[in-house]
Amino acid sequence: MRPVLLELDGFCSYRTKVSVDFRDADFFVLVGPTGAGKSTIIDAMIFALYGTVPRWDNRSAVAPALAPTANRGVVRLIFDLAGRRFSVVRDVRRGGGKIQAVTIREARLEEFLSPLALGAFDDETTTLESGSPRVTTAVEKLLGLTFDQFTQAVALPQGDFARFLHATDGDRQDILKNLLGYGIYDGIQRAAYSRASANKMRAETLTEQLAGYADATEENVAALRQTRTKAKDFEKHVTTVAVPALTQAAEEVARAGEHVAQLNAELDALLAVVVPAGVADLDVARQAKKAALATAKTQQSGLEERDHTARAALQTAPPRHQLEQTLANWRELEQITDVLPVVINAAAAADAELQEAATTRERADTAANTARAAATEADRVVELRAREYVEARDHLAALHRISVPEGLDTISEAIRDAASQLTQAKSDLGKAEEVQKDAADELLELPDPATAVAAVTEAEEIISFVAGDAAASAQRSQSDAGFAEAQQKAAEAAEQAATAEAALHDAERADKAAAIRTELTVGDDCPVCGQTITQLPPESVATNIEATRSAAERARDRAQKAAAALAQLEVEHNSAVAVRGEQLRRCEDRRVKLLDHLTALDMVDQCVIVRDSVSEEASSEGLSRLSAEVSAARARLVAAQGQRAKIEDKRKTADANVIRARGSVRAAEQAAANAENDAASARTALGAARDNVSALDPPAIDDSDIHRGWGQLTAWVSRTADALAQQFKVLSQAADDANDAASRGHEQRKLAEDAATESANAYTAAAVAKERADQQVQMKQQREAELTQQLSAAPEVDDVRKQLDHVIALEEEVNATSSALGEARTAVSAATDALAQVEAAIQASWQQLRRSRDPLTPFGAPEITGTDIAAGWQLLADWSAAEASSRGAQIEAAKRAAWEADTRAQAVRVSLVEALTAEGITAPSTDDAAALSTEATRLVASAVATAQAALKRGKERLEESKQMQKQMKAAKDTADVAHELANLMRSNNFPRWLIASALDTLLLDASAILMDLSSGQFSLTRDERDLLVIDHNDANMPRLVKTLSGGETFQAALALALALSEQVTSLSAVGASKLESIFLDEGFGTLDEVTLETVAGTLENLASSGSRMVGVITHVPALAERIPVRFQVTRDSAGSHIERQGI
Repeated sequence: MRPVLLELDGFCSYRTKVSVDFRDADFFVLVGPTGAGKSTIIDAMIFALYGTVPRWDNRSAVAPALAPTANRGVVRLIFDLAGRRFSVVRDVRRGGGKIQAVTIREARLEEFLSPLALGAFDDETTTLESGSPRVTTAVEKLLGLTFDQFTQAVALPQGDFARFLHATDGDRQDILKNLLGYGIYDGIQRAAYSRASANKMRAETLTEQLAGYADATEENVAALRQTRTKAKDFEKHVTTVAVPALTQAAEEVARAGEHVAQLNAELDALLAVVVPAGVADLDVARQAKKAALATAKTQQSGLEERDHTARAALQTAPPRHQLEQTLANWRELEQITDVLPVVINAAAAADAELQEAATTRERADTAANTARAAATEADRVVELRAREYVEARDHLAALHRISVPEGLDTISEAIRDAASQLTQAKSDLGKAEEVQKDAADELLELPDPATAVAAVTEAEEIISFVAGDAAASAQRSQSDAGFAEAQQKAAEAAEQAATAEAALHDAERADKAAAIRTELTVGDDCPVCGQTITQLPPESVATNIEATRSAAERARDRAQKAAAALAQLEVEHNSAVAVRGEQLRRCEDRRVKLLDHLTALDMVDQCVIVRDSVSEEASSEGLSRLSAEVSAARARLVAAQGQRAKIEDKRKTADANVIRARGSVRAAEQAAANAENDAASARTALGAARDNVSALDPPAIDDSDIHRGWGQLTAWVSRTADALAQQFKVLSQAADDANDAASRGHEQRKLAEDAATESANAYTAAAVAKERADQQVQMKQQREAELTQQLSAAPEVDDVRKQLDHVIALEEEVNATSSALGEARTAVSAATDALAQVEAAIQASWQQLRRSRDPLTPFGAPEITGTDIAAGWQLLADWSAAEASSRGAQIEAAKRAAWEADTRAQAVRVSLVEALTAEGITAPSTDDAAALSTEATRLVASAVATAQAALKRGKERLEESKQMQKQMKAAKDTADVAHELANLMRSNNFPRWLIASALDTLLLDASAILMDLSSGQFSLTRDERDLLVIDHNDANMPRLVKTLSGGETFQAALALALALSEQVTSLSAVGASKLESIFLDEGFGTLDEVTLETVAGTLENLASSGSRMVGVITHVPALAERIPVRFQVTRDSAGSHIERQGI
């Protein structure tokens, strides 16, 4: 993390907005007076990242972030990380009410799309997180550092510089683990464990699954193949023989059944012919309907003529609506003539009322404006008096808050007492250190303790080995004798076996020669070797071949057992020789080490045998002499150790006295520092108190004498408070008077405005009434003129009434005639419909007759002629009855033929079902031959498919079984490897060793830096739990780093911090935190000139590498002048300010 830009507004002492530009500031220093706000810059960066500050001692505290007079504070840090640019901002607000709690109102972590952005309003960003807790978590993940780790490795605030140095072993390991990215090995361990578990589970699962593949064998696949062949053969029989026979029998049954059904259908059709009821009455009904229709038409014709006459008379008369409108106009004109004078008089009265209302409204508006102006002036006076009152009250409250700090009178006395105690403690420390030095000098004259302990250890190991070797000497002799005896027995058995083998060979050859001797002739070729026979072999004496062979086998067995026993003893003998040889080589190594230790201790003059090497052929006597001389040397070493123990007891007592004395010095120094801090706090409080009342123009205060400064301020506060109290009373009364005057002005304004509103409403009402009256006059006059013009050519009112009565009489005549005509037309329509219904019934009967005959035409039905519907029906009915009688005999013969065909079909079906059952196929329970044929074909095809599928599945399961066995082996192998890796990656194995190695590397570099800083006095090392410092001025004595003084602790912590900053990149794993910045806020003033020069050079080298930013806060001018970028921090009554200066 490398800061780019820091913005503060209202944060702590920075009451106004400031910006700190860190660009091109790889090495910078913050300088300024104590309390100016230098450390606040580092605090602001930490607060922006983590929402808290180490100096506040409370992780949840937020209130210290706000300046006392501020209600809002904003901190924004723009920083670079791994080539990307980020912005983190936190907005702190002070709440209202009595508590006025301070909280972080808003927090955001953003990434700029451009790596060169500086937070302008148009810079594009991506919000990564919002909300204070979530932003803190995101920052920890982004930087790879928690708050504690950041303040121990990057930003080292005042008082916390040595936290990493004094951290526990576990805390240091956690810090290095996160800084160096060694957490990746935890991920590897978890992944390996997960993979091992997963593959172990997979192997177990595959094992369980393989238990279900017992049938996955080559034999089972062969059996399934035979089953498939048998199923195919049966399918061929069913589809080519059984099903066709069943189909043919079913077709014969169907044909016989169809013939029976056809005869039955014909019989049903013949029996269905029946003469409908009422056929004979249809012609009589038709004649009656025709007569009724003729009468209705005659009545309709007479009414139509009467209606025509009445309508012609009405058409020649004037229209009724014109007559009614003319009569209405005459009546309206008469009414207007009577009311017009009354309307004109009302309009004149409304005009007079309007004039009076206008005058009243004008007077009321003038009075209201005057009252408003007076009320506005009174409000201005009230606001002015209230502002003066509040300002005086706030000033008086600020003065009353100023009080002299507690314990001010004892500060000077505490400083004097602390100085006296420090002088005495340093004197006691000098005496104790002198005694300590004497004891250390005595120890230096004695042999090195570590070398002595090592020499004693080597001596004891040699003595122990020689004793053990002597004890094993008799056993070695016995073992050697047994081995020699076994060698002799093995040689004798081997010789006996060779003799028996030779005897067996001679006997077998003699026996073969005797067998073929009778067949040999001198001059012929030998049938065995092929050479010419020059002489017959001699006749052999009969031998017992089997007995010879048995003796040879017994001899071979004895020789083999003897050789095996010899081989076993030889292995044991060689092993014992090798073990003793290794022990002798180790003894030689220890002798060499012992000789080196004795030489280093200057104790080798009394040793003679120790100078000679121990060979692998060393005798017991030689080893005994070596052991005796080593024992004597050990005795001398133990005596020297006893002497050293006494002196070390004396030294430990002196060390304890020195530690107590140094503790006293540190306590005295701390007391002096506390006293000085109390004085500085009192000065800071004095400046803050004066700044809080700067608006009252307080006098300048000289804080060099804190008592006098506080006295000046409190005296001025007392005088000013008295004056302000008197002024406050006057302003309070003036404010009350102004409020009373304003209240009266508001009441008068309201009365005037109400009166003005009332007069305005009255004027509006009068204007509306005047307008309505004028409209009435205008409307009446205009209507009178229109009616006069319209009636100028119209008949008189009496003539109009007579014409209207005649028209009304004609309309009533037309309405009566029209009603009668409608009834006549309805009667004609009803008669017509009745006749049509009878005709339709006759026509429907003829159609029914034809429909009944048409299906019977194929059977020879008779032709229907004439117009007598009743005769036609009777003819068809008689013929149908005769034909139905002849169909009965035909149906009985057809049924017998159908039964015979069904019997044959049942036999074929039973044969097919039995064949299916024999093959293990469940036949369908149906009597339908077609369904049985279809189902049988499907079932045998399904059986073939099932056999085929079973064969295919058997092959697949066989292949799956083979693959699963391969996968199971691979899973087991992977699980074993992953389990071993997980064990290696456990925190107490490789990662712990790696962190320990990294810490050793850091301590090595830190020791080199500390040696420079301490002028060769101190270096760093560690034991299993703690960091140790080696005091090279104190006999290289190791001790805990907690025993260092304040200045020495600073040197050690600085060395460790610089080493960490230098080495973090090279020691880091992939993805580790990269320390691109380090900020040091600690007392460089505790260093002497030489050490300070060394520190300055170290910091310059660190910054010049360009790999990180180095920031320093110091009061030491010599150090500040060597740093190229300076930020000058100042503070006045308006707060802290910062300015960048180049050197």
